[in-house]
Parts: sequence; C-alpha cells; structure tokens
Amino acid sequence: GTAKGFLIALLVWWQWSQFTWAGSAIDLQRTARTRVLVLGCIPVTLIMTISIPDAFDSSGVWFAAAYMGVQLLVLGMQGSVSLVDPLLRPAFIRYASLATVAPVVVLVGAFVHDRARVALWVGAALLNFIGGLRAASGEWAINPVHFAERHSLFVIISLGEVLVAAGAAASEIRLDRLTALAIIVAVSVACMLWWTYFAFIPIVGEHLLR
Repeated sequence: GTAKGFLIALLVWWQWSQFTWAGSAIDLQRTARTRVLVLGCIPVTLIMTISIPDAFDSSGVWFAAAYMGVQLLVLGMQGSVSLVDPLLRPAFIRYASLATVAPVVVLVGAFVHDRARVALWVGAALLNFIGGLRAASGEWAINPVHFAERHSLFVIISLGEVLVAAGAAASEIRLDRLTALAIIVAVSVACMLWWTYFAFIPIVGEHLLR
C-alpha cells in the first residue's frame, strides 16, 4: 500500500512540477488560448484527484485518462511558447518526446492489474524523469521565485490534506485520550515537515535556479 501510494504521489508530483515549469515560463493569463488551457485543466485535474484513492482498483481508467489529459494540456501550454523560440525548442522537444509517451503508458497500465499495472506506472514515472534529464542541458525559461513558490504551494496543500484526513478519521470515532494523542502527533508531524521544508528548501532551490 505504501509503495503504491508513493508511486501515485510521484506521478502527480511530476505533473505538478511540469505545470510549474509552464507557469514559470509563460504568463498563463496573457492570451485567451493559455487561459482556456488552464481552465481546461481544472475539471480534468479534479477527476484525477477524485480517482486517486482507488487508482489501483476500480478507478484506474479514470485516473489514467485524466492524467493523460492534464499532461497533454500542460505540454500544450508550454509548447505554445517553447516551440516558437529557437533557444527553448530543442530542450522542450527532448523532454516532450518522452513526456507525451508517459501518460500513454499510464493509460495502458490502467487496463491491466496488480503487478503489471505497477510495472507500467513505474515505467511511466521513469519516462518522465528521463525526459527531464535529457532536457536538463538545454535552455528553459524559468522564474526562480515563481518556481520555488509553486512547489511550496504543493507542500502546503499536501500537508493540509494530511490534517483534513486526520480530522475526518478522528470525527468518526469516539474522542478519548488515545485519539487526542494521535491527533496531536499527526499535527506535530505535519508542522515539523512544514518547518523542515520552508526553513531551507525553497531558499536553496531559488538560489540554485538563479
């Protein structure tokens, strides 16, 4: 269960990172086309989010189809700028050549079960990662402040989900000392993760990207 959860988190994290690249490279409100693409991501992302808890069971196809939709929409946003710029085009093509295949592999994996699905989704995650490595030596339009800020938002949302899940679970059982202790531990761990991340990683990340 933990390994599967980590795999889903890895796929979603990479997609968030890709959206961060796009949002850092272009003004998403500049043209009607980019605004339409951003708005188009919202319902598809919501479907993907809802399907995550059962992604390895009954909602696998929904998750995979939505994952593909979001990935292609974000690539479309970034490509609208990168493909017309001679400096940005080579790196984007090197990345997109694998990043467009990865969601297809995720979709194929949704039609098989158990270890086969896990293997294909691990392969998709590796394709994303290798695509990023292939493009690392090229030119990218990145705003360091926005890049670090958007990753910070992802961490805030994730930690918030931890607190919501802990509260929702606790509300369904009788409140006693053990439950109260569990809530305190959950909140304390979330706070420590928040402190660890925001006291160090965004500052260093922004510095390295400059």
